[in-house]
Amino acid sequence: MTTTTTHTLTVDAAKAGQRVDLFAGEALGLSRARMKRLFEEGQVRVDGRPAKKGLLVTAGQKVAVTVEESPREAVPDTDFPLSILHEDASLLFVDKPAGRPSHPLQPGETGTVANALVARYPEVAQASQDPREGGLCHRLDVETSGVLAAARTREAWTSVREAFSNRAVDKRYIALVTGPLADEGEVEVPLRHHPRHPDRVEP
Repeated sequence: MTTTTTHTLTVDAAKAGQRVDLFAGEALGLSRARMKRLFEEGQVRVDGRPAKKGLLVTAGQKVAVTVEESPREAVPDTDFPLSILHEDASLLFVDKPAGRPSHPLQPGETGTVANALVARYPEVAQASQDPREGGLCHRLDVETSGVLAAARTREAWTSVREAFSNRAVDKRYIALVTGPLADEGEVEVPLRHHPRHPDRVEP
């Protein structure tokens, strides 16, 4: 059985100027694909009016998102080998390979890092708000490899999520590039989501 829930979000000053689809997706932990469907279905409203995903939000606006929520349960996946880089009583750090999703998007889906975490550390299913996330505090794109942090307690999950939301986490990426490059140096160019392709970034 599915239930329908409307989440009402208030835009604070720090989020002003952000695209409404990115703002709502980040706040509710919804994927870009899920947000795209919600906009197509007219389930996103800003100050009571249907919104388009490219709209830039302003401080004080009310963003209402109506979603259908299915019963959520974590499905353990013992066939997915995990590479644990560090573990303690509160957190786990996992080496995510490229080509593997971070967590499932559909009920019953397996083959993700989250499913493997639940199989090996069952307590992570209760750490995150959505048990299917397997305690993951953030996610990486399917084709991106790297370190994922997962919580073993709700307190740890909340703390790390807040750190990501407040941009208190130093995230570093290694990328393959082409063209002339200096032998060494730093490039400090902020990135943003492409206005027409939210799954891409650009300077």
